[in-house]
Amino acid sequence: MVFVFIFINSFTGNPVSAFIVSGKIKDYAEANYNDMDLELSEVKYNFKNSAYGCHVQSRKSEDTNFYIGYSHGRVSDDYEYEVANHFTTYRRLSKDFNDMVTHIIEKEYPYETTLIIGDLLGDTQQLTPDAPLNLKDMPLQLSLNVSVLSDNQSDEHLAALLLELHQLLLSNDITIDEYTIRLEEPMPEEKKPGSGYNIYLVDFPAKYITEDKEVLTAAINKHKLESNKNEKY
Repeated sequence: MVFVFIFINSFTGNPVSAFIVSGKIKDYAEANYNDMDLELSEVKYNFKNSAYGCHVQSRKSEDTNFYIGYSHGRVSDDYEYEVANHFTTYRRLSKDFNDMVTHIIEKEYPYETTLIIGDLLGDTQQLTPDAPLNLKDMPLQLSLNVSVLSDNQSDEHLAALLLELHQLLLSNDITIDEYTIRLEEPMPEEKKPGSGYNIYLVDFPAKYITEDKEVLTAAINKHKLESNKNEKY
């Protein structure tokens, strides 16, 4: 029975210890962040680092959420990393942007995609905590990564798909700054995923996109040579 108790505690922690730690974390939060009106989640034990901790969320600020932990007799938190650096703001806005472009592409782009990732690039300190997503006043660059199933593995076809994608987003008042596009060869289900022939265009500046497909194809080829990131599998 003692062995079983020790074994269980090693994964779930000690209820008495959790109760004591809860008090210490609450005192710590009140002493350091009393003006933030924080709501603390239940203190839980993390067997990976043998520490107790909980997540905290401000009732005043959506982006003020971080973790307070207790280990080896010391209480600490990741406020500076998560909140002060505006990483929580970045993750919220990036998710909202990703959801937006994913919805548009899945609904309106007439090609089958296997990957859609919308992201924000730049210094997160430029973001304003709790500000809503406003693409017309976004201090960071908008990045889009899309993989498209295609039997046509040519730069000319890639240029055509990129132009169509860019025009679709512009029609929805979204101006992407940088594209990463992959043409993924459709493969039978029994084949290993990713084993087909694929071509990539990585971190392509949208300022080079033109309706002249010959010029756009040339710009794509030039970018591939300059970036040295043209990998084929």
